[in-house]
Amino acid sequence: MGNWAGHNYHFWSTGSRATINVNEIIGVFTFCQARLITEDASKPDDRANCKNILQMGADWWLNESTGWLPDWSANSGIGGGRSKWITNDWQYFSMSTLPPDELKKNPPCYK
Repeated sequence: MGNWAGHNYHFWSTGSRATINVNEIIGVFTFCQARLITEDASKPDDRANCKNILQMGADWWLNESTGWLPDWSANSGIGGGRSKWITNDWQYFSMSTLPPDELKKNPPCYK
């Protein structure tokens, strides 16, 4: 990703947005896996100096095609997970709108 010191990198799916009937869900769960890698294997490994954090989240959008609007009228945040340091080892990052006991009773489905 390059040098992002002092910046926030916000990524999202390159696929289409999903249409969700809000009356058919009980919660939202997002996750990813991440780890630090070297940008160029021929250069010294500088991962020990890397101080990146990652946080998962999700947004509600008005529809499948409206783009972001400066007044935030096209989307609103569903939630954001706990920010964690990215390390050399693979680890999961997640966000859930359900408390842990409800999440255990209603595990996410994966496609």
